[in-house]
Amino acid sequence: TKGWKIGEPDKVFAMAGEFKVPATGVLDYQRFLVDPGFKADVWVQAAECRPGNRQVVHHILVYILAPGQSDPYDRDGTAATLVGWAPGDMPAMYSPDTARLIPAGSKLLFEVHYTPNGTEQTDRSSVGVKFAKRPPANSVEMNILANTILRIPPGAKNHKGQMTFTFPEEALVLSFMPHMHLRGISARYVMTY
Repeated sequence: TKGWKIGEPDKVFAMAGEFKVPATGVLDYQRFLVDPGFKADVWVQAAECRPGNRQVVHHILVYILAPGQSDPYDRDGTAATLVGWAPGDMPAMYSPDTARLIPAGSKLLFEVHYTPNGTEQTDRSSVGVKFAKRPPANSVEMNILANTILRIPPGAKNHKGQMTFTFPEEALVLSFMPHMHLRGISARYVMTY
């Protein structure tokens, strides 16, 4: 847990202050807006989330909110994501000719899922980034296909949910990361050409 998997970041952005996690209960996802102060477009070569308190942080997602945008999710369930963290998850690291664009004036939105552990805790999570030295040949699009309308009927076994995404142009898929909680059984990806 010491040091950064991406190497020393060019810049680290943290939540503005500590969040107090109660000893018990179930918390809604907490959101924290961070202004990185980007006056011009920037290209991110690598990004890594760091939970401030691993005892209570279940996962973190850091979204890119374009100027004027207040909600990270579009109507189709997609969201512009910079990087996420969950136990065992790896940071976003791209080849030298590939990077992620953050448009000028964008904000970073930390969405943190806390799990109380029996004692009151505090957390101040952060994200470290390394910038590309020049605009890349290939632009990374990182996306979440969140099924925000999935409702599992009480007592249902193996209830299925489904999401689809159509790529607007030819693309190379770098990775997938299914994420579910207690009720998740399996995930399957199908590519239709």
